[in-house]
Amino acid sequence: MNRVIVYQSKTGHTEAYAKLLAERLNCKVLDSKAFNRNTASEYNQYIFMGWLRAAKIAGLNAFLRKVDPDSNIVIGAVGASPKSHDYTEKVRNANFQDKNSYPLYYFQGGFDPEKLTFPLKVMLKKVADSIKKKQEKNPEILTDEDKEFLSFFQNKHSEVSEENLEDILNYLQE
Repeated sequence: MNRVIVYQSKTGHTEAYAKLLAERLNCKVLDSKAFNRNTASEYNQYIFMGWLRAAKIAGLNAFLRKVDPDSNIVIGAVGASPKSHDYTEKVRNANFQDKNSYPLYYFQGGFDPEKLTFPLKVMLKKVADSIKKKQEKNPEILTDEDKEFLSFFQNKHSEVSEENLEDILNYLQE
């Protein structure tokens, strides 16, 4: 099988997962900017990995326009939330009208405030401030999602690890 991993990364976590996966699968890995229709014709399996913003996979639609939609395609999404079946389904619902379209795998990435754009920093600060105000009024009303948000977006860190690739590796090696 001639496969390629194509990724779009904002802060480096998606790129790190793509490179780890390519190393394990012994295949080529390309930044989405280097991937085009001519490049696409060289492969018969595509793994696209993109970062998430509001559950939408960055670069996915542009990638799908470059390949035959009936190709062997696997999708990876990298975001801030912890891995769960419910969150993976939320990502699937936000990105695909046909819920059975492509195999989808979710990976928790990390946080690096130095690599964020100014508008994104402002947005995250507003969300954090809103949750903190809610916490000051009544800490008991914080949801698990609120607590996870505050915990995740406090300091630079990475959740990228080879162990997190286990599910997608099992699928690809079947």
